[in-house]
Amino acid sequence: MQEIRPSWKSIPYGYPLANQKIYVLGTDMRLCPFDVTGMIWIGGAGTADGYLNRSDLTDAAFVDHPVYGRLYQTGDLGIFRREGYVDILGRADFQVKINGFRIELEEIRSAAEESPLVARAEITVDETGGRKRLLGYLLPDKHEITETMPLSLITDAADTIEIPDEIAAGKFRSIMERLNLLALDVIESNLCRYLSAQTFPVSFTLPDLMRLSGVKPRYDKLMREWLILMTEHGRIRCADGVYTLETYKPPVPDGEIRQVIREAVEGTAMSVGYLENCILHLPELLSGDDHVLKYLFKDGSEQNANLFYRRSLLSGYINAVAAETMKAFLMQRRTPCSILELGAGIGGTTESVLKQIGSLNVERYVFTDISRYFTDSAMEKYRAYPFMEYRLFNINDDYRSSFKPESFDVILAANVLHDAISLPQTIKAAESMLRPGGILVLTELTANHPIAAVTIKLTEGFQDYDDFRVKDGKALLTPSQWCKLLKEYGFTEAMSLPDDGKNTMFDEHLILAKKEDISRYLDDAELCAVEKHISEKLPEYMIPRDWIQLAELPLNANGKVSTKKLPRPFAPEETERVIRKPETELQASLCEIWSRVLGIAEVSIDESFFHIGGDSVLMLKMLGEVRKQLGITVTYEQFLEQPTVQSLEQILQRIPVADKS
Repeated sequence: MQEIRPSWKSIPYGYPLANQKIYVLGTDMRLCPFDVTGMIWIGGAGTADGYLNRSDLTDAAFVDHPVYGRLYQTGDLGIFRREGYVDILGRADFQVKINGFRIELEEIRSAAEESPLVARAEITVDETGGRKRLLGYLLPDKHEITETMPLSLITDAADTIEIPDEIAAGKFRSIMERLNLLALDVIESNLCRYLSAQTFPVSFTLPDLMRLSGVKPRYDKLMREWLILMTEHGRIRCADGVYTLETYKPPVPDGEIRQVIREAVEGTAMSVGYLENCILHLPELLSGDDHVLKYLFKDGSEQNANLFYRRSLLSGYINAVAAETMKAFLMQRRTPCSILELGAGIGGTTESVLKQIGSLNVERYVFTDISRYFTDSAMEKYRAYPFMEYRLFNINDDYRSSFKPESFDVILAANVLHDAISLPQTIKAAESMLRPGGILVLTELTANHPIAAVTIKLTEGFQDYDDFRVKDGKALLTPSQWCKLLKEYGFTEAMSLPDDGKNTMFDEHLILAKKEDISRYLDDAELCAVEKHISEKLPEYMIPRDWIQLAELPLNANGKVSTKKLPRPFAPEETERVIRKPETELQASLCEIWSRVLGIAEVSIDESFFHIGGDSVLMLKMLGEVRKQLGITVTYEQFLEQPTVQSLEQILQRIPVADKS
């Protein structure tokens, strides 16, 4: 080729070399007309006789054409252009058969990429649900600039929220110091208990500790954080990954634990019961014989969780700042806004926001969580707000199976983003879901305190991360780390409130980030224009009905598109349930409990609790009902072995009479 034209989506084959010929032939081995897709064949003086000692390959790829002589089939589809060069459309072996039609995927891709709205495209076949359908992926060619406000215009609203006297006077700091000292003593005594069979001073590695302790493997990150905390506070020594405890520290008496906690939090709204139970039952929690959610949601009640997330001194203040900031943002927007709340849980922040904004410039507010326990509860709490929607959504899932790009003006995440397996990936997803100039509003714990390492960090989300935090050994980020990360992964502005440099008394912050003022995704009208463009070139059966827009195509090590990494559209499996009725009186009682907790009409005795809508919180509520109605206690680990009614009945029958209360 002599030149590369800006309008080209890909580099053409170009013109044949001297003494060579290129043909685009149809299935009848005749020349295809200009701009009609066919198979690319090569002929001329350089054409080989065949493959050495491979007659099968030779017969498949070489022919003696009656007009053009010896030809070699390249395996590529192409189009002969009027200018005399050939456009390559890709491999012919990307041909598929759907609903009786033989379809060339590369032909669809080429047609899509000829649209001025599309930079690149990829076409695959989705077989979710047992049926084949075409699925299209687009990299939009769009850079539409809008004008929005800087963050500084909305953060002034935070100054109107007064800092509680207890925080301003240092009372909260004093509380945390006492609780952190207790937590360090508890961590040290538990480490000594795990290593008590050794001779002190004792040296060990993290794998040694996990092997000797009986701690469940899912808590290996927490154990590492324990060791980092102990090293930072001078309680143990570390050299090249080997830790040394000098002397044995006996267990902290239960009475002392209760006394310190109650004296520390006296006069505050902090959850004494939750803190006490976590620390007093720490060995059972780490071994898997107990579960921390049992104390956070005792018997399915939100009382302890409310005290911890909603009514504590700091959470109440940060929630108020978040609500006031969101109100200021909504007042500045010219059109009604859409709000998405991730991992809303008990709705502590939701309640503060709704009280402050009312229906001010709100088009829709989507309340999401991974548990139906919380979405069902929210439906009752917020029924007075007609714009509320409720969805199950996990921040670690691909958002494109649930939401469109650039569909929200505000994304709110209250103490949930640290649960991300990959923070960079989750931040990029949030940025993609926001409209130009939209804001991400985070409330986050921003200090890795020892007391958190024996209480709230026992919950599942703090153990799942698999990103740069693994190297750091800490699940939580500082405000400055948050701001740096948000700017690194797509946001143009980021800041923390209260200011990180001026208010070191705060262990929880509001983190704000603003998306750039550029739209990079196609709206519904533009997607229709792309489909119309394709429909003018291809028959209806070759046009995908589902299009997923991407910021970039996932590539493999060879630089080619990895179809395995492309997101799949949401398509729940439509399988007919076969209900096995209860066969005993006990099974009937369990089915009735499950049906009530899960909100479904019928339960099959061989169905997994988690496959029919159950989750960790609903499981604890169900086991609480079993204990209340049948007088039998089943542990979390016992139930997880095989979570069906049939298996639960066998577990209940095996429990000794003395253990039934």
